[in-house]
Amino acid sequence: MASRSGVLVALSESSTSESESITMDAVVSESNGSSNDDKNLSSLLNPQELLQTADSIFDTMDTNHDGSISNEELRTHLARIGYSPESIRLLFTALDKNADGVISREEMRFAFETYEVSSLYKAFGVGDEDLTEEMYSATVESIRSSADMDSSKKTAPELVTKLADLIFNMIDTDNSGEIDGDELKLHFMKHGDFSTFREVGHVSTISVESVMKALDLNDDGVISREEMRNGFRQYDLEALSKALGLQVTKTSEM
Repeated sequence: MASRSGVLVALSESSTSESESITMDAVVSESNGSSNDDKNLSSLLNPQELLQTADSIFDTMDTNHDGSISNEELRTHLARIGYSPESIRLLFTALDKNADGVISREEMRFAFETYEVSSLYKAFGVGDEDLTEEMYSATVESIRSSADMDSSKKTAPELVTKLADLIFNMIDTDNSGEIDGDELKLHFMKHGDFSTFREVGHVSTISVESVMKALDLNDDGVISREEMRNGFRQYDLEALSKALGLQVTKTSEM
């Protein structure tokens, strides 16, 4: 009998810990030659070379040098090659593991240490190989599959939509159909992890800005219901829920 994944939402204080920042200087390296086969390049590179490759690509895309790659920076870089905004967005959400709206250097390094390097090269437009949109989408899909994060495959789409609507309605306290910064602050005061979302007795604007970066793709200063739904379709359910100060528990429905 087929089983279907379900989701339950529970409010909880999540115990997060700050990971140590890595301070290795970026080393920009050129790869000698290119290969069009699907050979696993990670087997040809030692750990130090993998980090150097990750840092080289990261520094190329971090055009404003703020230490992170925004959705706009990734989209600008890859759109020049001709890839669709939808595929680029799916790549972005696969790499933004904590759903804070940016790709950090550590997240880029994690990707190169964990996923198929040849797929990452193709996804970032490294090398001479020209990919059709169909081939590029398949490459991004392989990365998302390696990350084990496609909500549409792990959880029924209608349940993902219900979860997004439940959380949206919880935060949209004035029932305006949009979530603004003040509503997010109020939400974090009630449900957020105060070690992360409160500074010196005041709600941190950092958490609000992070959620806005992750979900407000048209930069109009509010999150619409559809933007919330798209976020839950694109991001890992647990990661996005945690970023919103909530915990998702999966159940199995027969």
